[in-house]
Amino acid sequence: EPSRELTAEELWAIGNRGVEYAEAYSPVMGRRESMLIARPKDPALRDNAPTIYLLNGLDAGTGWFAYTDAAEFYTSRGVNVVMITSGAFSYYTNWIQGPDQWDTFLARELPAGVEQYLGANGKRAVMGVSMSATSALSLAQNNPGVYDGVASISGCASTTSPLGKIAADAVFASAHIPLTFEDVWGDPNGEYARSYDPMLNLRKLSPEFQGKDLDLFISSPSGLAGMESLTTGNIVDPGNKDLAFNFVTIGGRIDLASNICTHVLHQRLNARGIDHDARFYPQGTHNWNSFHWAVADSWPTLSRGLGKQA
Repeated sequence: EPSRELTAEELWAIGNRGVEYAEAYSPVMGRRESMLIARPKDPALRDNAPTIYLLNGLDAGTGWFAYTDAAEFYTSRGVNVVMITSGAFSYYTNWIQGPDQWDTFLARELPAGVEQYLGANGKRAVMGVSMSATSALSLAQNNPGVYDGVASISGCASTTSPLGKIAADAVFASAHIPLTFEDVWGDPNGEYARSYDPMLNLRKLSPEFQGKDLDLFISSPSGLAGMESLTTGNIVDPGNKDLAFNFVTIGGRIDLASNICTHVLHQRLNARGIDHDARFYPQGTHNWNSFHWAVADSWPTLSRGLGKQA
């Protein structure tokens, strides 16, 4: 989905928190994509800083900025932050049909331009939540050596298994345009679809395939509601009873599924001897109230690849 104009309120909030709005042109997609960028708070740390790329969930937007302290957290630790705000329902992947070629844009086109602009040092991590939890893994697998750290939060690493395809189909069914699994990856049993299924390509996360160590963090809540999903603890829209009800009922079912997927991923990574850190929360449903935990919890892992102290 192409970038959209930000509202006056959003622009005010961005400027007030030391974040800038930017767009980057993608030659492979023939259009501009939007993002929010933040530099290290300490001017002395801005030259040659590492960069973390934050991918959004199915509806893209400014979730990382609006509902987490990611910008402040990373910039206070000497890390550039690039929050992608377009790409709704795209899975941030290279579609077999249509113009969307997000894998190429994010891993091959964007870093050269944005990191030159930031004066970055070439060390980078990528973090995805929900839909893009899958994307973060796939980006690293399909672009060996590009990333130093990956975090996959509250998603399903499989896309062609029965459970994985249900999750993917749910994303596509939510799109504002007619969109199917076949439009994005073709036949679920075909070679193209399987090449973009992270669970089927775990060997590509190994140091041998990457050509270096890849610091990997995965996490998922249980799907059981805690205070963060209820009316009083909800950071998305405090006091909204209908939203809290949706967090508990719909969000609970989604994270029950993502929890199963993430446990399977954890077991298979262990079976392959691929080092990673995993965090399973006893409570939490599928919303930003839970996603924001990953910012701090993944830092001991991602900081290694980014060359920063935890």
